[in-house]
Amino acid sequence: MSQRQNKYRAQQLVGAVVVAVGILLLVGNVTGAFRTFPFAGFLTMVGGKIIMAKGSSPTPTVLESQPALSPSESNGGSVQTGDKERHVLKS
Repeated sequence: MSQRQNKYRAQQLVGAVVVAVGILLLVGNVTGAFRTFPFAGFLTMVGGKIIMAKGSSPTPTVLESQPALSPSESNGGSVQTGDKERHVLKS
């Protein structure tokens, strides 16, 4: 596993812990066992979900794993759309 993937896994884990703390805050507010300010659990869970979403971004790993096409492997500058073929200008 690369360092970048480890970073994303760590972000997902931290986000999951923050969501779990948010659930505990929500339950504590509802039951009265642990009162905090209103919506503390909800706001904490939203923050945890945002952290988890940042950690689950597959874009960098997908882009790195795609090999570049050589000119012989490419389709010669044409793009197929349905049953028609359209030529694309390359710069």
